[in-house]
Amino acid sequence: MLVPCDQARDSVQLDFSGLEASRVWLTTLGAVDDWLGDRQAPGFPDAPSPGPDADTPVWLFVHDGVFRSLGRPEVGRELDEPAERVLHVADATSNATQEGVWVYLATWEELDNPSLPGSMATPAGLTATATRPPGPLAEGTLARALGSATIREDADPGSKPLGTLASGLLALVLENAQGVDRSAWTRIQYFGALGSALHPDTIGGWVLSSALTATNAPCPPSPTLEQVAAQPPFQRLVCYEGQPLTFPRVRADRLEIGGHRGTPKWLANSSRVWLSENGRPDFPTAIPVHVEPDSGVDLPTSKWLSVTGHFDHPASAGCTADKNFGGLVDQARLWCRQQFVLTATRPVEPPDTELRGSWRKIADAPISGRTGHQAVWTGSEMLIWGGDPGLSREGEPLDEATGAAYDPATDRWRVLPEAPLDRTHAAAGAWTGEEMLVWGGYVRVADGRRTLKLDGAAYKPAGNSWRSIPEAPLSGSLPAVGTWADSELVVVEGGAEGVPAGTQGMAAAYDPNRNRWRSLPTLEVPTDVWATSIAWTGTEVVVLLHPNRGRSVGFALELGEDAWRPLFDAPLLGLNTEPDVTWTGSELVVVSFAHEGVDDAPANQTYAALYDSTADRWRTSAAPPEQPPPASPVWANSRVIWASGVAYDPAADHWLTLPAVDDRPREFPSAVWTGSELVVWGGSEGESVVRPPD
Repeated sequence: MLVPCDQARDSVQLDFSGLEASRVWLTTLGAVDDWLGDRQAPGFPDAPSPGPDADTPVWLFVHDGVFRSLGRPEVGRELDEPAERVLHVADATSNATQEGVWVYLATWEELDNPSLPGSMATPAGLTATATRPPGPLAEGTLARALGSATIREDADPGSKPLGTLASGLLALVLENAQGVDRSAWTRIQYFGALGSALHPDTIGGWVLSSALTATNAPCPPSPTLEQVAAQPPFQRLVCYEGQPLTFPRVRADRLEIGGHRGTPKWLANSSRVWLSENGRPDFPTAIPVHVEPDSGVDLPTSKWLSVTGHFDHPASAGCTADKNFGGLVDQARLWCRQQFVLTATRPVEPPDTELRGSWRKIADAPISGRTGHQAVWTGSEMLIWGGDPGLSREGEPLDEATGAAYDPATDRWRVLPEAPLDRTHAAAGAWTGEEMLVWGGYVRVADGRRTLKLDGAAYKPAGNSWRSIPEAPLSGSLPAVGTWADSELVVVEGGAEGVPAGTQGMAAAYDPNRNRWRSLPTLEVPTDVWATSIAWTGTEVVVLLHPNRGRSVGFALELGEDAWRPLFDAPLLGLNTEPDVTWTGSELVVVSFAHEGVDDAPANQTYAALYDSTADRWRTSAAPPEQPPPASPVWANSRVIWASGVAYDPAADHWLTLPAVDDRPREFPSAVWTGSELVVWGGSEGESVVRPPD
């Protein structure tokens, strides 16, 4: 681009139509050669050899004082000079410039010969204008920190420090500079430390004027909501003031974050409703919104909307200060000016990444809310039994040996009779076609310890009665998992973290028609198994053993065979949560979350893989959109659905989100698929907070 060297520090607005990525190249400028060296941008055409003149053309990419070649941080190193000394512009895929993108810089001599160096032709249709930032640090000026600067409570080097304005960050000048003891001080508004707080807030304080330089605000002319959310609140005000902004598809959801209180309440109080483009309101990608009373604007939560609104609402002039602003009315009013006020909304279609459908609320259950309960679908009712309703007022864990049945056709519940069991946490639950089987689990004993159980009970809806299940021929020393396998309940003692190598996992099968067990071949459990999962494929029982670190291992057993056959290694690594396992009719879908990286795989990532038992072959799935809150999956016609908010289509290898139903996601709810509806009940909203019985 034709921009004079002496204007390199300016914010430049460009039209990038016609610019191709292949024209990006890097050479050196004598004045910055010590910083960059003679680096060639990888993967792009060779640049002309740099000449001795300090005005040799150069491509630069600078962000927060660090040089990066094409955005690759591994080749970056700190500059010895402030970032303001070199070029700051924006994304070349956009029609406007922002912070930190490539732009062509030419010398004055080239202005009469508008062509790019070397053999590259001039891109058609490129235009450029340059504007200088405001000169003095006057009230309303946007400033950038030249280096790390301490923000203080007063214009006094001995006053209380409020925080640090890192080099390169933006701040808003709140009033003209003041001279104190031969030093100039400027009062600014800055954004709280992103790395140390869930919800950083705008804060006012004083900083030495010499630590700041005036700058222009990079302002996309038609910003997305996510671009606005990425800006500090004062930058949003500088960029758009009272200009109407329309976001074509966003969703409003509640996000409980404490904050300011003031008058008028509808504007000065912190909003608990936020807009997001991804349907998941969080601080980095969403903004709080306000609706003026009696405006007629409808803001339904959990719905997709096109919205129009603006910053700098006229009611801001009447905002009052609270303790968060230290009684400073001007800061309170500025905070109000930075709030986004809606003026219009209309419903729109959800994105293609959302599964179509709608939720309806079911009747309240006659039992307490809980987690860890068993749930089965009989063909006409969802049966619930057992579980954990949370903690008592004294902080002790509770148990709930109760159950109920829900009929979605009539939206009615009925209470189940008392079960002949001495525990509420079962290891396995299954529907046989006539009975709900509840087997294994544990009872709590002194000091929080648990005793594993090997017996169970069966509930028959036809007679509304329970019967006891005898003990299984297992050791009872290791946790067990179970699955319904055609006509038997198969259970396996899988193992637990810390189990010695060579420990044998015992297995057994229960025949409800004969009310008796038979032993199955034993299974060798490897060291440090974190979790065990089990599934029935229609022909084989598949058991997957997941270590804390390393790859998962699997085994399969065709009932009637004498030994387990090993599976080809699963492409699942470093799992730290109970894997979700679902049989689709042709493949096993396995999903889990890894807190630690293994074999060069990244940490804190959701892993998903599919196993074809006929071909004994694994394949990895597309990356899940996020780690969903814990919930057992169900197979629903053609998709695996997690009641906590995601679905997976194995045929298309495509992940979807579910329509929003709650202000906050549930953890560990139960769910069943009726053939046409997903029925979800129970679960928790966080640590020891159990959902009400709905």
